[in-house]
Amino acid sequence: MYQWIVFIHIASVMGLLLVHPVTVAFHLKAERDDIRIRELLEVSEAASTLRWVCFGLTVASGIVLGFMAPFGAPRGFGGRS
Repeated sequence: MYQWIVFIHIASVMGLLLVHPVTVAFHLKAERDDIRIRELLEVSEAASTLRWVCFGLTVASGIVLGFMAPFGAPRGFGGRS
Protein backbone atom coordinates (compact mmCIF):
# COMPACT_ATOMS: atom_id res chain seq x y z
CA MET A 1 0.00 0.00 0.00
CA TYR A 2 2.81 2.38 0.91
CA GLN A 3 4.51 1.90 -2.46
CA TRP A 4 1.28 2.70 -4.33
CA ILE A 5 0.87 5.95 -2.43
CA VAL A 6 4.50 6.85 -3.17
CA PHE A 7 3.78 6.15 -6.85
CA ILE A 8 0.66 8.36 -6.76
CA HIS A 9 2.65 11.11 -5.06
CA ILE A 10 5.46 11.05 -7.63
CA ALA A 11 3.04 10.75 -10.57
CA SER A 12 0.97 13.70 -9.32
CA VAL A 13 4.09 15.84 -8.92
CA MET A 14 5.11 15.00 -12.47
CA GLY A 15 1.58 15.73 -13.70
CA LEU A 16 1.62 19.05 -11.89
CA LEU A 17 4.88 19.97 -13.56
CA LEU A 18 3.53 19.01 -16.98
CA VAL A 19 0.36 21.07 -16.78
CA HIS A 20 1.85 24.09 -15.05
CA PRO A 21 1.27 27.11 -17.29
CA VAL A 22 4.66 28.72 -16.79
CA THR A 23 5.64 27.78 -20.33
CA VAL A 24 2.51 29.53 -21.63
CA ALA A 25 3.59 32.71 -19.86
CA PHE A 26 6.96 32.67 -21.63
CA HIS A 27 5.29 32.26 -25.02
CA LEU A 28 2.66 34.85 -24.15
CA LYS A 29 5.23 37.58 -23.53
CA ALA A 30 6.66 37.29 -27.02
CA GLU A 31 3.37 36.75 -28.87
CA ARG A 32 1.75 39.67 -30.72
CA ASP A 33 -1.02 37.91 -32.66
CA ASP A 34 -4.40 38.28 -30.93
CA ILE A 35 -5.70 34.92 -32.13
CA ARG A 36 -2.60 33.11 -30.92
CA ILE A 37 -2.80 34.87 -27.52
CA ARG A 38 -6.43 33.79 -27.17
CA GLU A 39 -5.49 30.18 -28.01
CA LEU A 40 -2.68 30.17 -25.44
CA LEU A 41 -5.03 31.48 -22.77
CA GLU A 42 -7.66 28.85 -23.63
CA VAL A 43 -5.06 26.09 -23.27
CA SER A 44 -4.00 27.51 -19.92
CA GLU A 45 -7.61 27.69 -18.74
CA ALA A 46 -8.32 24.11 -19.85
CA ALA A 47 -5.29 22.85 -17.94
CA SER A 48 -6.35 24.67 -14.77
CA THR A 49 -8.69 21.91 -13.56
CA LEU A 50 -6.11 19.22 -14.18
CA ARG A 51 -3.50 21.33 -12.38
CA TRP A 52 -5.70 21.57 -9.27
CA VAL A 53 -6.40 17.81 -9.35
CA CYS A 54 -2.66 17.07 -9.51
CA PHE A 55 -1.99 19.58 -6.73
CA GLY A 56 -4.65 18.03 -4.50
CA LEU A 57 -3.29 14.53 -5.10
CA THR A 58 0.22 15.72 -4.30
CA VAL A 59 -0.83 17.29 -1.01
CA ALA A 60 -3.14 14.45 0.02
CA SER A 61 -0.65 11.69 -0.77
CA GLY A 62 2.13 13.62 0.99
CA ILE A 63 0.03 13.90 4.13
CA VAL A 64 -0.91 10.21 4.01
CA LEU A 65 2.73 9.23 3.53
CA GLY A 66 3.71 11.38 6.49
CA PHE A 67 1.24 9.54 8.72
CA MET A 68 2.18 6.11 7.39
CA ALA A 69 5.83 6.45 8.43
CA PRO A 70 6.37 5.09 11.93
CA PHE A 71 7.38 7.66 14.53
CA GLY A 72 11.01 7.41 15.50
CA ALA A 73 11.94 5.71 12.24
CA PRO A 74 14.97 7.02 10.36
CA ARG A 75 14.01 9.66 7.78
CA GLY A 76 15.50 10.26 4.38
CA PHE A 77 15.93 8.46 1.09
CA GLY A 78 15.72 4.72 1.42
CA GLY A 79 14.99 4.87 5.15
CA ARG A 80 18.43 6.27 5.99
CA SER A 81 18.82 9.20 8.33
